[in-house]
Amino acid sequence: MKLKWNSLCTMASFIVLSQVHLSCKNRAFNNKSNSYTFKNTDSVEGLVSIDPDEPNYINGEPDDALSLKVLSAGVLEKIIEADEKTITKQAFGVVNSKDSTSRRVNVRAVFKERPNRILEQDLETRKVNYIPLNVTPEGVVKFAVQTNSNRVYFPIFEKSDMQSPLFESKPVNIVENSNGKISLRLGKLHGKYRNYIMNVYRGNDLIINAQRVNLDDGGFASFAVPNNGYYRIEFTSPPLHDFDSPRVLWAQNVFSQHKSRAVIKDEERLKIAEKYAPVVMFHDTEQYFPVSLEYLFNKENPDAGLNSEIYSIQGPLGGKNIAFKDLESQLPFFGDNRSLVTSANFRGTRMKMRGQQIAKSSIYYSFIEDAAAGKLFLNYHFFYCFDPKSGSGEHPGFGSHIFDRESFSVVLDLKTLTPEKVIYNQHQENQEVGMLDENNKVQSRWQKGRISVAWDEVFKVGEHVIANPAKGSHAIYQAMGMYKILNIGGFPVEFLPLNEPAGGTIRVIKPENLTSKQNFPNYELKELEFDELTSASKYKSLAFSGFMVDVPGPVDAHFPPFLEREMTATSWASGAATWTQQNMPASNREKMLYFIKGF
Repeated sequence: MKLKWNSLCTMASFIVLSQVHLSCKNRAFNNKSNSYTFKNTDSVEGLVSIDPDEPNYINGEPDDALSLKVLSAGVLEKIIEADEKTITKQAFGVVNSKDSTSRRVNVRAVFKERPNRILEQDLETRKVNYIPLNVTPEGVVKFAVQTNSNRVYFPIFEKSDMQSPLFESKPVNIVENSNGKISLRLGKLHGKYRNYIMNVYRGNDLIINAQRVNLDDGGFASFAVPNNGYYRIEFTSPPLHDFDSPRVLWAQNVFSQHKSRAVIKDEERLKIAEKYAPVVMFHDTEQYFPVSLEYLFNKENPDAGLNSEIYSIQGPLGGKNIAFKDLESQLPFFGDNRSLVTSANFRGTRMKMRGQQIAKSSIYYSFIEDAAAGKLFLNYHFFYCFDPKSGSGEHPGFGSHIFDRESFSVVLDLKTLTPEKVIYNQHQENQEVGMLDENNKVQSRWQKGRISVAWDEVFKVGEHVIANPAKGSHAIYQAMGMYKILNIGGFPVEFLPLNEPAGGTIRVIKPENLTSKQNFPNYELKELEFDELTSASKYKSLAFSGFMVDVPGPVDAHFPPFLEREMTATSWASGAATWTQQNMPASNREKMLYFIKGF
């Protein structure tokens, strides 16, 4: 998984209130100033109005049945890595920047009690929003706030009985995804509502507007899918008034790529995938190797101890704890794109003990067609049980995590099937990466965490692309060598020890259809069947559009097919920097050519 920068961040002080409940009176903020003095006896109606004439009327109807508790004094134990030079903490939760800029600031904080959500209100417009949050197994709460915008932030606790209806049902069941149509069956998303409003987006385009879905009519909803890619489906609470701002209760992405539209048919897919299937050169001390999804979810060679471990799906409406043995079957129904899968015992998880046998490796392939651009994207996917970063399973490095996924793409002409280039995925979009020379100086560098290499510049054994995973992180590089993270989110980090060696000549795997003088072990090549994903598909866990990869820092990661590549493959490929063999140390190039010659 890609190394992320743990941003220096802070958070404003939360308003100190004792436990309060909504009542039928309304107390507004003083809109003429940025301050309001709260007493312990005050209610939170200034934040959550129950007056229908107020524009921030939450949830669309009087919500006096919902009991909210705003945390009392001392509940915020600490801010992690607060940068006082950049952010100043004001009273009552307003976050201001010393340089007067307005921007999102990532927050990591520890509470004595764990909030379900963070409530945000703009003091000028009085608009109320809920801020998604993620919670690590260590209890660190991660979310983002806006600086210099006169907003207040409250940690909110909801009664457990408001969560139970959601987690006793299957909130969103994808029942059909074929022949240009997606059909869903909705369960209870909120304890109060029996009907919801559905909006569907492709990118920023609204394609279905305010379609009602009623649970009393079975909760079924369907819509036509005009193009391949993923669609964002939002279910909101029903508004009672024109001025209401309905709350988004559920937001889920659904990927759809219908085989009936495909230029490349099923019988051709495997032949193409086998033709370019990679030779993978792991670092000589690599500990973890790519596994099948069946193995990843403990269905193959099961570990009884892992089956009993507790994992959690945390989302905007609360959390659900499940045993690992049930995780794969539950994920397809809890796919809110803001949800996060976490382990309750990350440090002691038995996932660290799996996936260490190179001879049992599996690699997946998938196809994305862009008919308008005339391009075919052949993607090779790698799944790992554990990513120890610069450490090991016994002593993981900073940023280590379970559920690692990596990939690279061969771009072909859709009509002639001629390969044009390879896009190697390495790190996050906001990261700059460099290749070092023999003296550990940066020889070449590129933005956006990925690199594009023209086909005639790609290192290959015959037609088989060579992939060079970095030790520990498994980021896929174009050649054997030493690499380094240089810049993360605009912060130069060359002074940090973020080097990662990639490639090697001892731990190598190859496709079955390629012979080798070295008797390297074969991996199993499988199709990653996500074209017409439903909640009952073979790889149904991939229907989960939330975050499968939980790492320290503010940004977690999705599994395919919910990556930028699957949404906008051609522009994603065009955005990659280019690289040639002239941009690498001559000694590394000689090592690659020597390996190919002796393969």
